[in-house]
Amino acid sequence: MSNLKEQQKAHNKVLTNLRKLFQLEESLKNKQNNFIGDGKVEFNNLVKKISLKQLELLYLISVTTNSTNTQLAKYSNTSKPAITRLTKKLLEQQFTDVHYLADNKSKNYTLTNRGLTILSTYKKLHQQASIGYQKVLSVFSVDELGTINLFIERLITSLQQKDLPSKQHKS
Repeated sequence: MSNLKEQQKAHNKVLTNLRKLFQLEESLKNKQNNFIGDGKVEFNNLVKKISLKQLELLYLISVTTNSTNTQLAKYSNTSKPAITRLTKKLLEQQFTDVHYLADNKSKNYTLTNRGLTILSTYKKLHQQASIGYQKVLSVFSVDELGTINLFIERLITSLQQKDLPSKQHKS
């Protein structure tokens, strides 16, 4: 009975710390939305709303020679209609330009100066976060890191299953 109580107490502590982590992460995101980088660029003036998927697309456009909807869909593992919606938003916010290819059917996307600025800022934030995570993780043994990784993988799987529409299982 004592082990069960200890396990429940440990679970509660992990859950409490996860809530604190997610709240802190949200708080930091809000602060970053006000000022990013060295504090001179007001992020809200540059971006009204940009999703992580849009940032990923900006990155793909920057590293892909032929940034057509088909190529972007392939590299991002996203449907073509979703790419069309995402690129439309990027065009509206003036992060990208579109150029028609010789066949006059395919569109090729390039980044504008505005797009390059937001991508540069995103890369800096990503690098800062990576360095921070590396510092935190550096104190753990390989076995402990394995346990942490297993937990994260299971959490991701659980969240992905919640995100999927419920389906009837055949028995």
